[in-house]
Amino acid sequence: MFMTGMLICALLLINALLVKAFLLTGNLERIDVRISQAAQFVMPIAMIFVQFWIFDLMTMKRNNRRAE
Repeated sequence: MFMTGMLICALLLINALLVKAFLLTGNLERIDVRISQAAQFVMPIAMIFVQFWIFDLMTMKRNNRRAE
């Protein structure tokens, strides 16, 4: 349980940095501040869900191969 929490914290930090870098490379003058702040809050959390979903798919495929 502790390792899962630490993994989520690390992924949240990495994802937040990726989203921040992505938003900084774009032209922020055209983006409303509220939209930018919402993206910085929502996107890292959504990315964690996608990352865990991909991890679950990979482990299910690996376990299915072992069962055959």
